[in-house]
Amino acid sequence: MLWSAIRRAPAAQWEREDGYEDVIRRHVADVGWAVTAVEAGDAGEPAFAYTTGLFRSAQHPELIVLGLPCETMGAVLNTCGELAKPLGGRLPLGERVDGVLDGFPVKLREVRARDSYRAHVGYSLWFHDGYDFPLWQVLWPDRNGVFPDEPDVDPRVEALQPRLP
Repeated sequence: MLWSAIRRAPAAQWEREDGYEDVIRRHVADVGWAVTAVEAGDAGEPAFAYTTGLFRSAQHPELIVLGLPCETMGAVLNTCGELAKPLGGRLPLGERVDGVLDGFPVKLREVRARDSYRAHVGYSLWFHDGYDFPLWQVLWPDRNGVFPDEPDVDPRVEALQPRLP
């Protein structure tokens, strides 16, 4: 059975909810997007989280982030969503963006492969009724500020957030 958890305020207890499609619809109506987080897999797949509805509500590509704790990834995506709304629907692709991850910038890159969509953003595929929406990956740097697409990145950080094709 599919279920989700929601809390009504940051310090509130988590409450279990069934019917995740309804949760997504409600979050998109109330906030503009929903965030779905998936815990790390048994075979070493990193945890990931993604938005659903950001493209419809803010004309901004849906976003996905990998390899951080689920709560942190949710905060990253919500902050990106809030930043995208007043910018007319676009965070800068390929540039460093401050104010998203405490003490570090993030960068965004385009995800194009349908296999990446199928493997990671199932609820966005359902919500948009197919692949007709853009998806950007949010990259975070290592402790030295080096991103996975740059030379000399810490290999542990690179392994946690593979570049989705």
